[in-house]
Amino acid sequence: MPYKLGTYRTHQGIELDLDYLTMEEGKLFFWLMEEYQTVNSWSDFQERTATTIKEAVMKTKQKMDEDGFKTRWEEHPLYQVRYDLLRNVGIRTRELRGELSQMRD
Repeated sequence: MPYKLGTYRTHQGIELDLDYLTMEEGKLFFWLMEEYQTVNSWSDFQERTATTIKEAVMKTKQKMDEDGFKTRWEEHPLYQVRYDLLRNVGIRTRELRGELSQMRD
């Protein structure tokens, strides 16, 4: 744990504890937040972030599987944050309807 990242709250009200992310995953979280601030469309965010996050999450999943902890990669907090931010980008750019998630306190 590199530093306290706190909690991320999705549009469904799910609270993700980000304090357990590795240093590398923490850097990816901040990168996601930066991308969220700079993109101009839902598809732009999708194209810029999907592969990087999926590869990082799959790497973590593989390590956990080797350690005997079977996990689903879709449940990784970093993947869930990206999914929520993708939705928020669409709402912010008016490509999707809805309200932005609270994200962080």
